[in-house]
Amino acid sequence: MPILDEDNRRFLEGAFVHIESADQIGAAVVKALAPDPATRLAVETRRSELFYKLDGRASQRIVDTIDNLIRLK
Repeated sequence: MPILDEDNRRFLEGAFVHIESADQIGAAVVKALAPDPATRLAVETRRSELFYKLDGRASQRIVDTIDNLIRLK
């Protein structure tokens, strides 16, 4: 899932509160502070997809990926 291809109006849909106008802010805050079980599940699912390695080696993985891309050229 390339991040630059993601529609930010739908990004993390189901796991993140989206609003379209300022008058929705109050309800969005209430929903964000008290998520229902489906939202909690969606948050956990997306967290495991996006942050699958919390080992302190993210920078090294980025360097390795860039090095591999350079070698492919």
